[in-house]
Amino acid sequence: MSTKNCNHKVPCGCADSALTTPPPCNDTGDCAGEICADSIGQKCVVYDNNSLLYAITGNNFEIKQGERLDEIIQRLLIFLNDPTCAESAPVGVYGTVVTKDSITLQWTGSDPAHTYSIEYTDGVSTLTTTSTTTSVSLTGLVPDTEYSITVTTVDTSCASVTIKIKTKTA
Repeated sequence: MSTKNCNHKVPCGCADSALTTPPPCNDTGDCAGEICADSIGQKCVVYDNNSLLYAITGNNFEIKQGERLDEIIQRLLIFLNDPTCAESAPVGVYGTVVTKDSITLQWTGSDPAHTYSIEYTDGVSTLTTTSTTTSVSLTGLVPDTEYSITVTTVDTSCASVTIKIKTKTA
């Protein structure tokens, strides 16, 4: 069993010790009634086995060793919509910092030289900005409002999945 050292020893990786808290382990707060004793974010799960290749409607879809689960899921959704965009559309799109009036986004692009168009809407107004990096801060947003956000690689016109993020309350 491997351990990490953060001034204490705890098991980590595939050789984890099982949790002993029986589900549902949480009966208060936001996660009340959670049936799992543990939950793990998709960004935290890395596919570490041999690469997989599968033909879908005559097009090859590959899951590469070392890919993160959130990127695999997003790329698969993009592939199902347009196989030609599976390798060039932004993936792994997520909000890194969310405040009452701003959202900072990050994503993975196929080529760092791309320009990206970021479209975001609150269901009433639609705004667009651009970035030449794989992150952007959207500012001047309305508190306690859900935004739908899509990132498009400008030179290929390949779009990410649309994510929904709600700003914090005032």
